[in-house]
Amino acid sequence: MLDDNNMPQDKLLILYILNKFNTDVANDILEQVYFSINDTNYFYFAQYLNDLVSKEWLYTFIQENITFYSITQKGMQILEDLDYLIPEILKHTANKALDNIMKGLQYKLSVNADFLIQDIDKINVNCYISEGTSKLFSLEIYAGTMEQARKIAENWKQNALKYYPQIIQMLTTDNEK
Repeated sequence: MLDDNNMPQDKLLILYILNKFNTDVANDILEQVYFSINDTNYFYFAQYLNDLVSKEWLYTFIQENITFYSITQKGMQILEDLDYLIPEILKHTANKALDNIMKGLQYKLSVNADFLIQDIDKINVNCYISEGTSKLFSLEIYAGTMEQARKIAENWKQNALKYYPQIIQMLTTDNEK
């Protein structure tokens, strides 16, 4: 399946890292994790990313001059099939690096949702992302029931870092059809 001579283990490691994030990841964050566990030079790393994108194992997009990557279904299937090629010690080191990065991101970014109950069947859910005292993103959604409001809040808290780039991309794409 990995049909070229460039280190398949390194490419699988990139897929492994992105799969663990479970959301779009900025290039600098991906680099930080990757280089904390692997001493490959930057040019090989960039080539691995290009190869993975060209094979459609990774999806990439640019937003506000930042390149983001995420693993595709095809990439997840390759990772699942060839996961055994990544040494367990490398996975362990990657998981530790990912934990440290995620703790840092959670410290910098706060994802939350608040309820504004107007009546028993009129509840607004304010979903937001803040950094320190600054609100970076806020979305207020009407919910007809408390159960629906809780579900909206729960999904937001679990998936905000995935939803946010998608919402921004939808709002900044010019669709004149």
